[in-house]
Amino acid sequence: MPAAPQPPAPPPIQALRDQLQRARARLRLALLARVRAAVAERDRLGQGLAAQARATATGRHALALRHAALQRDILALDRRLSFAFGSFVPTMTVDAAWSRHPRAREAFARRSLPACDRCAVRFDETLEEAASAYGFDLVQLLDELNALLDAPRRPPQPR
Repeated sequence: MPAAPQPPAPPPIQALRDQLQRARARLRLALLARVRAAVAERDRLGQGLAAQARATATGRHALALRHAALQRDILALDRRLSFAFGSFVPTMTVDAAWSRHPRAREAFARRSLPACDRCAVRFDETLEEAASAYGFDLVQLLDELNALLDAPRRPPQPR
């Protein structure tokens, strides 16, 4: 009995691109988990240090220094993730997100925020702060924005 015909193997370049895309997705998730763990650790330490801060002025100063150090670590990790993969991260500013991809505006418009390009705080407000202030799901926004990076580029839709 003859063997069933084998489907043609994908072109090597496409296979490599698929592997790279899967590896990028796994790394992005791993780094996001690290960021979340660092935020949780910061919050846990912040609560413990807050109790000490109530007891002494030195405690308040130590809390501020530790909090600032953790914030710097989280920002550095986010920047490395963002620059390494060109991805969207919670600590990037709204303006940086709008500049990163031409169709990012559409993702904001779907959350009833079509005028972020004219907002005065877009240079200082992070995506995390915007999600908190305007009550939308940050993870969904990041997933949607990062999906734009993986999709073929096409011009933004007219407003």
